[in-house]
Amino acid sequence: MIHSFDDWREELRDVDAELISLLQRRLELAIEFLRLLRTDELSLGDVDQDTLRLGILLSSEREGDFPPLDEAAVKKIFRRIVIETRRQAHSSIASGDDDDTKLSAREREVLILIAEDHSLKDIALKLKISVKTVESHKATIMKKLNIYSSVGLTRYAIKEGLISI
Repeated sequence: MIHSFDDWREELRDVDAELISLLQRRLELAIEFLRLLRTDELSLGDVDQDTLRLGILLSSEREGDFPPLDEAAVKKIFRRIVIETRRQAHSSIASGDDDDTKLSAREREVLILIAEDHSLKDIALKLKISVKTVESHKATIMKKLNIYSSVGLTRYAIKEGLISI
């Protein structure tokens, strides 16, 4: 039961954490599905045909009163899944212990704070550096890890055990 603003905020954080976990699992299932379809069954060229095949992953029986995704949104999600799958496949092929992928202590700090969903301004205040410096660290991290989204950085941080869900 919620008795104070802090209780309400904690409850909201718990709900958000559950939602993020569910969305991450849904994306993992979509990627697993793509791996299963590495044969000719998935063309990766005919987006309309492929989105029909992936439609089960992009809609939910529990959407309730939410309007269905429009075609453009479905195509954008599908393209993002394909890009992420290709990136993961490429990085697993090219994986090695390059010195380029090792993060400095400060980059690791910034990565953890990004993964914990802090804004760049919050990170700058917390680390007592400028927002431009935070942006620079984020760009360097993304380049070193070959990950170009905050969601991807969060997934990396979870996978590496830097943060927990």
